Amino acid sequence: MPHLIIWKDEEITKMKRDMDRLMSRFRDDLDIFFLPRPTPRASHFHLSETEDTVVMRAELPDVDPRGLSVKVSDDIVTIAGTVEEHVNNTPKTYRHVMRREASFTRSFQLPCRISVDDVAATFKDGILWLSLPKRCSEQFRNVEITIDV
Repeated sequence: MPHLIIWKDEEITKMKRDMDRLMSRFRDDLDIFFLPRPTPRASHFHLSETEDTVVMRAELPDVDPRGLSVKVSDDIVTIAGTVEEHVNNTPKTYRHVMRREASFTRSFQLPCRISVDDVAATFKDGILWLSLPKRCSEQFRNVEITIDV
């Protein structure tokens, strides 16, 4: 009777990292451009909320801030940009310089409506900070109902 193998998260993570490294070497060695290439380093997005503001922190290494685009609607934020990777191979007889670009787009549903006109964004050391002020809650009023008899 075959034995049951229990996979742990650490083993799966290690196997995924090893496969990513193997595929990356395969692409680099053979210069295959038609295979999709993942972003060089993963981007992380953190969303926090205070009483009057939603704050988003986006770690975007290797992203040129001049190529970033942030679009904000009522309750959706979309971040788009291009990740550039430079690969330099320098054998003894020649120099090979390769430049790869990968574009990305991420959209996030916010937990509330925001004031679009007051959004602020800063980019420093590969981190994009978005300050998204919450829209003041709409005031409600009672409406009298007229009954026609």
